[in-house]
Order: sequence, then structure tokens, then C-alpha cells
Amino acid sequence: MRKQVIAIGAAIVALIIALIVLLYNFQSPEEVLMPPRRTGEDALIEAAFRSAIGTEDYSLQYPMAGHERNAFVKYDLDRDGSGEALVFYTRKEDPGTVRIHILDSQDEEWFSVGDEAGYGAQIESIQLGHMSKDGPPAVILSWTLTDSDASRVLTIHTLQQKSDGLTLKTLADEPYSYMKPVDLTGDGVEEILMVAPETVDKTTRQTASLLKMNSAGSVKVYGEKAILDSNVSGYDELQLEQTENGPIAYLDAYKGSGSMITEILYWNADKQALIAPFTEVDTLTNPYTLRPVRLRCKDVDGDGKPEIPVGMDVAAPTSSSASSGAAAPAAPAASSADESSEVRLPLIGWSDLVFEGGKGFLIPRTFGFANASENYEVRVNSGVRDALTAYREPSTGVVTVYSSADGTVKNEPLFSLVTKLQTELDKDDTFTFSRQNGDIIVFGSITSAGKALKYTDDMVAKNIVFY
Repeated sequence: MRKQVIAIGAAIVALIIALIVLLYNFQSPEEVLMPPRRTGEDALIEAAFRSAIGTEDYSLQYPMAGHERNAFVKYDLDRDGSGEALVFYTRKEDPGTVRIHILDSQDEEWFSVGDEAGYGAQIESIQLGHMSKDGPPAVILSWTLTDSDASRVLTIHTLQQKSDGLTLKTLADEPYSYMKPVDLTGDGVEEILMVAPETVDKTTRQTASLLKMNSAGSVKVYGEKAILDSNVSGYDELQLEQTENGPIAYLDAYKGSGSMITEILYWNADKQALIAPFTEVDTLTNPYTLRPVRLRCKDVDGDGKPEIPVGMDVAAPTSSSASSGAAAPAAPAASSADESSEVRLPLIGWSDLVFEGGKGFLIPRTFGFANASENYEVRVNSGVRDALTAYREPSTGVVTVYSSADGTVKNEPLFSLVTKLQTELDKDDTFTFSRQNGDIIVFGSITSAGKALKYTDDMVAKNIVFY
């Protein structure tokens, strides 16, 4: 017993010593939160940078988005065979302006060759673009002017020699809402696909344009712009489909508090224009790809190209041609409710994009009731989609699929689905089918009415698809 007491006392003393050492080394919250000290080449770059600016009163600035999240960017920017480095930082006396410090290297030694002011209060993203076949890479920077995401600027640069060092020559300086380097013309070099607001005759609209580098090394708007839906609140990630007729861009966008659309963009070489086939220019809207839930386009059938989720509860036209005769609908409500507390789930048609005779069409291939709250959908066969409807109880999250005469009004309940963490399951949770996604499990049972319609546990489980 005495030995156990001594051992416990020794352990407590060791713990106290460890805490004292920890508190001694980390004297402030700022020190605790600092990134680890740089090693190797990064340490040499940081030492050269500190020596050049001659002060410790600076803060490194890290990009808020994109693949490059380092304040130090290393690349051979002038194609001289040795690397250069860009350091993004702010000075204590001017915290509202991000600066760019340029360093060059020779024989594994780093030295300062330039320092200049940037274009905003924060650096949002840093990308390198291959905008010419033989020239050096372009440095593509996006900046936040203020704390508002609406105040963003895109700048494009190349590294150039000057008498006393190197400088970033500015080739473009444009306000924007969304941008991405992408080869949309199919010529083997990247353009910048840029979405930005534009005011024409006192009407503000969103336009998409291509910024392209010409043979003289200048960056200009290439061809005609495309008009987009001008009532969106922001953009998601872009996906690119390679077709025999050239690349097609799928750009998801947010509308209102819970809806999304997908903007389709492609380059028409004959017209020398960027085309957005689903924009109704008169109303500045895209009703064709509207869905009342926030679902991104994705490849749901394994054919290697994205399908667009389209809300089937609104009779939106599926052709982008004005001659189709179908009227564009107003934006749908996120869901509809009956006299009970249940809320109807929207039916989504995952649609292929096809072109015939120069016109774009959306052909629904796969259907499902979208439960965006629990991030899954219940897939249904196209032949019975109008004979079913699905409702969700908001307080419990329980989804019930009903038979229906018109796809909206519920009749007999066929099966219900409950969503839980697996750790929350208890003895009262009885079910005959289930589907898991990580720690999440969706489970339920088929009613007698469902069994009478030949629904089986295996059939229902296979058609629960997680997003």
C-alpha cells in the first residue's frame, strides 16, 4: 500500500512539473496558436524575408480558400531554372493592406528582390495559371477588399525583371463574384472564367466572361459575354465535362435561403461567344435547373458526367429553346405542408444535359425524394413516381413515403424512415431494413399497405442514397 501511495505521489509531481514547463513555454494564447517553426528551405526563405523587411512587426497572411493555403508560395515564376518565392504579409502600421514580398534563389541561397502593396485587406486565394503555351505561369490572386464577400477583386500577374530586382506586372484588375482558371475554349491553355455584375440601362445583371492572354502577353476579355441568372446569392464549385464538341462547365449557384440552380456554360467558336443556354434574358433568370433544395450537380449513375438535380414539383420547361412553347415558372417554395405537421419532400429529377439542333435539353433519368435535412434521398422508379409522395415530420425527422393519386396528396403510408447516430440506437428501435453512412443509420419498416404493393426490405434499403 505504501509503495502505491509513493507511486501515485510521484505521478502527481511529474504532472505538475509538465504543466509548469508547458505554461513556461507557452506564455500567451498567440504563441500557442502560432504555426510550427519552419524547417529546411522554408526556414531559409523566412530568414531572408525577415532580414529584408527589417522588423518583427508583421503578420503572415494565409489564403482563405483554394488549394494553396500557405503564406509562402514557391515556384519557378520566370522559368530561369531557379525558384522564386512570394510572401504575403501585413505590416503593423498598415494592417489593412496585404503586401507581397518577392524572393529569388541562387545556389540554394535566398535573397530579397522586391516588395509591393497588394490589392486588398485579405488574400482570398492564390493560384498559378497556364495562360500561354510557352510563357511563364500567371499568378492569379483574389482579394477581399473589406469584410464583405461582395467586395472582391481578381488580379492576374506575371513576374518580370526590372533594373533593381523583380516585380509582379499586373495584367488584369477586375471586381468579380466567381472565378476559376479553366480551358473552356479547348485550345490547350487556360482562360479565367469570371462571373461579375454589370449594369446596363440601370439594370444590374450577372455576366460570365473569359479572360484570355493574347500573343503580346496582355489579358483581355475574349469574345462575347454570357448573361446569367442575376438573382443568385453566391456560387459553389465548378465541374467540367469534356465532350467531342468541347468542354462544358457546370456551375452551381445559390438562390434564396434554400434553392439552387446550375449554370451551363460553353464556348461557341463560330460565334466567338460564351453561351449560357438556360438563361431567360428577358427575366434574367434560369428556371430550367431550379430545385427547391441545396443539391449540387453530380454523377449519380456512374456515366462519368454530371447530372443536374431539377425540381420536378414545378413544371419547368426542359428545353432551353424559347420556341418550346413552355412558360418559365416562378421559383417554387422549398416544400409544402398539409393540415398535419408533416412537410412534403420535393421530388428531384437527376437530369442529363443533351444538345440537339443547337438547343440544350434536360432529360430526367433518375428520380428521388430529397431529404436535405438528413442528407439522403429515397430513389423511386420513373414509372411510379407520380403514384408516390414523401413527407417529413420536422420535430422528429421521420420520413414517411405514401401512396398517392397525383404525386402530392398522401394516401396510405407504405414505409417510414428514421435517422439516428448508431450510438443512439436503443432496444426500442425495431426495424426490418436499414442503410448506413459512417456513423449515421437510416432505418424503418414496411407497412401492410407497402407489402401489398410488393415493396421489400431489400428494395427500400437499396434506394436510400446518401448525398
